[in-house]
Amino acid sequence: MSRAHRISLAGGMARAINQKGRSMAEATLKVCEPLLNDPEPTVRKAVGWATRETCKNDEQAAFEFLKERRAKAHPTLLREASEKLAPVHVRELES
Repeated sequence: MSRAHRISLAGGMARAINQKGRSMAEATLKVCEPLLNDPEPTVRKAVGWATRETCKNDEQAAFEFLKERRAKAHPTLLREASEKLAPVHVRELES
């Protein structure tokens, strides 16, 4: 996937998830899955933001998603995505 395509996808994803990410956690996380370790910082930021948004209505789903994928996710994405998690979950992700 080209750099321009990834950036375009991230921007479109951010706009789409802005409306539904909080209430459609499963769909949001499914979209985020293939982009977890994208080399483009803009894409990683969008994925982190989208995952963080899911925390507002389904913190457990977001936490499990990050926990299961923390080995392959970029550290900055994990930091961005975990901002709204409960402190106990953040500590578990960091360990």
